[in-house]
Amino acid sequence: MGENDLEKSETWIYDLVSWLSSSRWKGPAYNEQQVSALMQTLEGEPKLIVIHDNKEGYERGHEVSFLEHFMKLMHTYIKRLAAMPSTKLFKTLSYDSLKGIKSFYTQLLCILEKMITHPDQATFNEHFINALPSHFKEEELAMHCRQDISSVSNLPIGMSFGPQNIPLPL
Repeated sequence: MGENDLEKSETWIYDLVSWLSSSRWKGPAYNEQQVSALMQTLEGEPKLIVIHDNKEGYERGHEVSFLEHFMKLMHTYIKRLAAMPSTKLFKTLSYDSLKGIKSFYTQLLCILEKMITHPDQATFNEHFINALPSHFKEEELAMHCRQDISSVSNLPIGMSFGPQNIPLPL
């Protein structure tokens, strides 16, 4: 945990949850054991965060739960790690003529689901259209679309990659 490697972080989570489960430390009654096991598996900045939060909790008379610690680590490290590749891939994904428009659009939607901050519909559509080959845009889109690209309904029906006005899954 704490490294810039999503796969290592996922393995760390799996190992920790497996250990807690095999030890039968399930539920809030085992919070002290769960937090202790969590701290034993951490090092560096993540461990310092848990120690600091634990100390603050005891000073305020509030025992910080394992779940609170775990969620803070998840929000601090995992979400950031997962977001970086998705955002980069969304910005760099290009149209593949062998796969077609429907596949390209579907790939963008799948990437979008993994992003933390989603682009609005107009930005999504603009990226989709701008990533298409220029000859395609000139021949097909120019004949069938208005200048306004704020709605998927403005794409030509002949593209047939699903219902018009496909909402972004947010």
